[in-house]
Amino acid sequence: MSFLSLIQPYRRWILLVLACIFLTNILALCVPWGIKVIIDDVLRSRDLPLLRTTLWLLLAVLLIRTVLNFFHKYASSILGERIMGGLRQRLYSHAQRLALSSLQLVTPSQILARITGDVDSIRRFIFGDALDFVYSVFGAVGIVALLCWLNPRLAVIALGTLPFFAL
Repeated sequence: MSFLSLIQPYRRWILLVLACIFLTNILALCVPWGIKVIIDDVLRSRDLPLLRTTLWLLLAVLLIRTVLNFFHKYASSILGERIMGGLRQRLYSHAQRLALSSLQLVTPSQILARITGDVDSIRRFIFGDALDFVYSVFGAVGIVALLCWLNPRLAVIALGTLPFFAL
């Protein structure tokens, strides 16, 4: 039994969480775009209707991002608990099938503490650090794609200087 068999029943929920992460990152890129419109178009021409429309759209983007972010956190939390519950159940079943002589070396409280601690560490990694990594990768790819779309020459210059910052 692999870890993939634990997450198989929840693959639609996982895809939904990933979609929320992706959409949240896309919407995050709309905020600088709105500020660009305000600076380049509204301030130059003093177009108050465009300013009003841009501000309402930015407010809508922020509200949608907030709802998506909430759903992403809520769904990934529920998903994590369900998957880790299945893992705990499998570990408990496995511990019951072990030979009694192997269990006599360790107290039951030590076994439960190890199972609980290990499962909690796995949960924190997968539904904390790994999801944060996916969120960051989606954000970086989105920023690079937007930069390449807006100004390819500037994108080459900006991305060409990145290795120097890594030093």
